[in-house]
Amino acid sequence: MSPPIISSSFQFNKFALLLSKYDYKVKLYDILAGVIIGLESKHALVDIGLDKVAFLPLKEISIHIADDPNKMLNNNYIGEFLILEIDRKTEQILVSLKHVHSMCLWDRLKQINFNSTIIYAKQEQSLSKGKIFFFNDLKIFALNSHIPKYYRRQKEKTFFMPFKFIEIKDFFHIAHVNSRLAIFSKLSQNIKIGSIYCGNISAIKNFGVFINILGLQCLLHISEISHTKILDIYKLYKQGDQIKIRIIYKDIEQGKISVTLKGV
Repeated sequence: MSPPIISSSFQFNKFALLLSKYDYKVKLYDILAGVIIGLESKHALVDIGLDKVAFLPLKEISIHIADDPNKMLNNNYIGEFLILEIDRKTEQILVSLKHVHSMCLWDRLKQINFNSTIIYAKQEQSLSKGKIFFFNDLKIFALNSHIPKYYRRQKEKTFFMPFKFIEIKDFFHIAHVNSRLAIFSKLSQNIKIGSIYCGNISAIKNFGVFINILGLQCLLHISEISHTKILDIYKLYKQGDQIKIRIIYKDIEQGKISVTLKGV
């Protein structure tokens, strides 16, 4: 059952007077200054300078849902409210504090230098194709393929994971992040091109061998194993073998390291 229509004679500020003077027609997603004039169990009453009081649903008060609006707000609370819904028949208006807060956080997020910054976010929700994390009260998304297996198996939500931003969709307020790139960026600082390391074979494929070096996965391509043609790579190595290799390529942006056996 929808809340009743309540009229207000409260004139909030000069902007409210202008709204009234010029018979301003409020539109969806307008942001207006307002004041809380009443608190109910499921919503708050907001005066935004119009003829009718607006309603602020409990779920639209904060990004963090509270059971009681009194815990988040009080009468005479002043803020900015986004017009979320307008019922032209009943003239009922629903507003949101949460959306305004989210927009401010998003604008702040865009000021980050994504190429060089590693952030830490806490797991919020698991989905079929990935996980949602909380960073500075904003929700960000990471595909399962961008999360190390160790973290994918974790069910505990209290730990923080490192991430790098890989895509920002400003219009939809969606941020895609990659934990593997963040971990790679930190650990790869210890790996120098031209240096020789000892690593363990983690996987064998037709095109080459994957080797674990200092916690990072490196590719030894079949063309870098020998100067002669290799007919069957599976006869040369087995998983767990330890070999010495030399670093020949490192790509921080893509999270790739290539190695060679030639000249080692």
